[in-house]
Amino acid sequence: MKEYNNVDLPWFREYKVLGIKSSLEPYPDKPVYDILYKAAYEFPKRGFIDNGVKNTYVDIKIKVNKLANALCSLSLKKGDLIATILPISTDFVIADYAISRAALTHIPVSELDPIDSIDEKFSKASPVAIICSYLMVETVLMLHKKYNFKFIIVTDSYDYKNNSNIYLLKDIYENFSDIIKETNIDPAHDIETLLFTGGTTGLLKGCMLTHRNIYCNAIQIQWMYGKSLLYLMRGAIAVLVGIPFFHSYGHIIMHSMTLTGFDVILIRDPRDVDYMIDMVKEYRPLLQFGVPTQYLKIANKGVNTRGIIGISGSAALSSNIQESFDIKGVGIMEGYGLSEMSPVTHFNVSFLYRIFGGRSVVYLINMTTKIPLLYVLLNRFIVSLGSKNVGYIFTSILGVIIKLTKKIKSITEKEKRKTIGIPVPDVKVKFLDIESGNKISISEMLDGREAELCLNGPQRMLGYYPEIGSGIDDEGYIRTGDVVRIDKQGFFYIVDRIKDMINVSGFKVYSQEVDKLLYELEGVYMVATVGIPDREREGSERIIVFIQLKENNKAQLDETVIIDYLKHKLPKYAIPKRVFFLDKIPLTAIHKIDKKRLRDLAEKLYYNEQ
Repeated sequence: MKEYNNVDLPWFREYKVLGIKSSLEPYPDKPVYDILYKAAYEFPKRGFIDNGVKNTYVDIKIKVNKLANALCSLSLKKGDLIATILPISTDFVIADYAISRAALTHIPVSELDPIDSIDEKFSKASPVAIICSYLMVETVLMLHKKYNFKFIIVTDSYDYKNNSNIYLLKDIYENFSDIIKETNIDPAHDIETLLFTGGTTGLLKGCMLTHRNIYCNAIQIQWMYGKSLLYLMRGAIAVLVGIPFFHSYGHIIMHSMTLTGFDVILIRDPRDVDYMIDMVKEYRPLLQFGVPTQYLKIANKGVNTRGIIGISGSAALSSNIQESFDIKGVGIMEGYGLSEMSPVTHFNVSFLYRIFGGRSVVYLINMTTKIPLLYVLLNRFIVSLGSKNVGYIFTSILGVIIKLTKKIKSITEKEKRKTIGIPVPDVKVKFLDIESGNKISISEMLDGREAELCLNGPQRMLGYYPEIGSGIDDEGYIRTGDVVRIDKQGFFYIVDRIKDMINVSGFKVYSQEVDKLLYELEGVYMVATVGIPDREREGSERIIVFIQLKENNKAQLDETVIIDYLKHKLPKYAIPKRVFFLDKIPLTAIHKIDKKRLRDLAEKLYYNEQ
């Protein structure tokens, strides 16, 4: 059995194809706000587009410095916690970088959170000040009675005459200078963002992410498209982002796209698919960042967004979504991460192999980056065209390529599906046996073993607030709670979440495997498989399936059809006890299927029938 070391891991071969080094060290020893400063210097005409209004990186830098000056003048000191309760918006971008510039720590909170949920976060890490939209002022004032915030900054118009602790953002822009003193920040140890998550344990915890953690991850993401595409497209294209910035995925995309100098189109309401489609048509983005349910809704609309490349994360991407987009000439690339890792750790690069005709061609293209000045000149020419024109040209070409390659099996097969891809550079992996917790070698994994994935790297958090090192094992790794397998090329596949695995009389059933089978059925729009306690057999569970059918569904699907179908696909112990059809499967605030609510519902529905 071959033993692997840190110089011949199988995914290192993919790095070579992509023209990137196995390590991107040394990373900049700079604070997060330096990302914006670099963008303002290198890409002064690019910026964020919010509700049709564009703020360039230069505009944003000026406002960031003014807000940072205001924060410092309002008696906040280095390391103080300040929360934002804002939508996906330019205001969030400005607030985030200003908090970084003032050497404070940012707690991003969702506008969709009920007051009890916000209170739970604040009880664990109490902020001294709040930046919010006018829609959240009343909620913040109720919390103010308990937490006594030093001040509240409101980003929109608001009648604050009766409250001396409330300031308007527009007044700050008018009254404060954009000339600011340097702050003393230690990027490796100072916490830039305190990001609350359910964590790998399912309990609400705050991930302490340093300036270095976030900066490193923004750079790691940049390189995963390959050296030639990075050099070619810097500052040249528009991207569409419909992921909440309070979530780790949206938060790092905000930083990474700024670092790469793209025009970033913001979708304030991630549920507004019609507005997303309008923005695609108006601004011609080449990339769209979203979650599987968003892509599912777009596919269901039946509109033409040909040639755009979707980047999917936060939840598993089903094969029927990819197939629906493939037919329309749209590509989707899947990634993986967790808040504890800032969050991105894996990315599926194989779509690039398909559209360029194979790994050898991609390798040769990336070798051309060694030709002096070639990519400098090409990039300057592409940038001069403007992001809308560049998007129109490239999406038109890509749309044709995707449709053509779909018809040529030998090329289509170069793309790997249902995989989260390979680790981004400098991510270290470890594998633990699901039962014993013993280490499993990479050689055993490549021979077909399945194990829990553990992760480490420069983007790994300091620990769960407030204890440095909490949630991290003795070797510096985070236990993800995800069961994975690896193919011979080093591409990772999620088998299931450990907490979503269902124990039926000692037999393990992977809920995602059941879901994948059901997504292959015509008429199925969304599906979720859960386990509930078996009241007749202690320690065992019963399998329940929830299905949401497509609108105007013509398929003759009922519980009997579903069960009969699965009987031909699964062992007897893995067959569901019941199948329930819902008008709408519940989703979380970030549009992931809410399995906790479904487990509660399954128990009520199943045992009320008994």
